[in-house]
Amino acid sequence: MKRGFTLLELLIGVTIFAILAGSVYVSLYLGIKVWKGEENRNETLLEAINTFNVMAKRLHCVYFNPDNEQLYFKGLKQELEFFSVDENGDLINVIFYLEPGVENKFNLYLATKKYTQLSSEKASQIELISRKVSKLKFSYYNAQRDQWTDDWAVEKELPNQVKLEIAFITGATQIDELAMVKFINIPVANKITISPKGDI
Repeated sequence: MKRGFTLLELLIGVTIFAILAGSVYVSLYLGIKVWKGEENRNETLLEAINTFNVMAKRLHCVYFNPDNEQLYFKGLKQELEFFSVDENGDLINVIFYLEPGVENKFNLYLATKKYTQLSSEKASQIELISRKVSKLKFSYYNAQRDQWTDDWAVEKELPNQVKLEIAFITGATQIDELAMVKFINIPVANKITISPKGDI
């Protein structure tokens, strides 16, 4: 005589299946969430590395002459302007600055103005470096005073180092941030000085 399942046995089986299915769903959901979070973090890390590389490349080629007022280095807490030399050997005016974006994010821009000579300028170009910046801070190091400052007001000197502090948003909220710091040395050779005639 064949015997079927009782109602109680069916209820127990359905309950066990529901518990197992719920556990599998939660595990998959958490796994996908972690995977997406790591993917966003990796993308932000690559963007951060690219951002620092662009900024360091320009700062390593600072061109400065204390005897020429048209060539200057102006450093503020959230903006930096100086003269540099590009890949073709042309003189360019470089500005790093922030503009408000969406969802408490800021857009970090690089503006360049190229000169064939100091008197003849070409059109400005604006390049978007990152849309994910939440914080940006420049600091400037004076080796003679052994002091860091948030602005660089010395007109006839270059800072020995520039410290970049940038926080990138990795997720949908500003809580998910990747904060990074980079120190960029300013080569002394970039400071052009003209000695009086006859001096060596």
